[in-house]
Formats: sequence, C-alpha cells, structure tokens
Amino acid sequence: MEAQVIIKFLPTVLVQLFEVLTTATKEAQEIAVNSTRVILHVVSRCHEEGLENYLHSFLKYVFVTNNQVSGNSGTTHEVLATAVTAILKQTADFNTSNKLLKYSWFFFETMAKSMAQYLQEGNRIKMPRAQRFPDSFHQVLQSLLLSIMPHITIRHVEITEEARCVNLSLAGFIKTKAWSLR
Repeated sequence: MEAQVIIKFLPTVLVQLFEVLTTATKEAQEIAVNSTRVILHVVSRCHEEGLENYLHSFLKYVFVTNNQVSGNSGTTHEVLATAVTAILKQTADFNTSNKLLKYSWFFFETMAKSMAQYLQEGNRIKMPRAQRFPDSFHQVLQSLLLSIMPHITIRHVEITEEARCVNLSLAGFIKTKAWSLR
C-alpha cells in the first residue's frame, strides 16, 4: 500500500476500523483482534514512511470514541485492551507482537483518550476513583499489564528497541493517563 494513499484516507480508515472494533460483540473477539491487527499495519506503515505526525494529529483532532455501550459491545478502551492482550498472548506471530510493542504508544494514547471521553460523556469524573470504570475494565487492564511485562523483563535482550518503546509507552500511560483518570 502506498504511503500517500494511506495518508489521504487515514482519518476515514482509522475511524471505520475503530467502529468495527467496538461494534464487535464480546463473543466475536476475533473481529476485534483482526481490526487491531489492521490498525497496527496502518500505524507501522506510517512509521516506516516517517509519517507518524499524522497519527498524532489523528488522535488529537479526529479520534472520537463511541462509548455508548449497547448490547454486547464494549467501550473502545476495553475492547482495544482485550485485543492487544490477545495479540501479545499469541506467541506464534512474533512479527505482529514485536510491531505492537514497538508502536504501542498509539494504542495507549487511544485507550487514554477513550477513557477520558468515557468519563466526560458519562459524567463520571466526579465519582470516586474506584467507581469510575467497571470491574471488567480493571481486569482487562490487569491482563494487559501481565501480558506486556514478560516482553519488557525477559525478552528485552532479543528485542531491545521494542522493549524500550513499550516500556516508555506503558510508563507514560500509567503515570500520566490511566492513574489521573482512575
């Protein structure tokens, strides 16, 4: 795929992919995982072409999450965290998991913005911190952290750059984003 084609339609493509991601039911996790893989491919192509500034602009100006939980679908941050965890646990696909680690900033920033919009839209910001997010999201977040930690602590020798990138992204997410919202 040519980089200029990706950039020309980047907002539209990413908005549609995030919509597919969140409309997938909890039973059809495969759809969410495959949507996340396609998002990862777009993100990695933009990075390879040196066009990551478009990704930052997308997150800052375009990304709006649909946090209206209807039926069996979940919030963007919960579904995305679940899909990322599933990709990291699939040990057969090292290339995809390594790219996910390397470009994890995009997924953590997306989750943080989705979390903030969820709090704002639901008037949950004034609630006690423990009640702002459902227990299911706390469990998903814990699973995500547990699936990332081996990549940082054990595999850091073989995937130095990826481990450093995910470590910095995770630290930024935990320090500034997640805990100020929790």
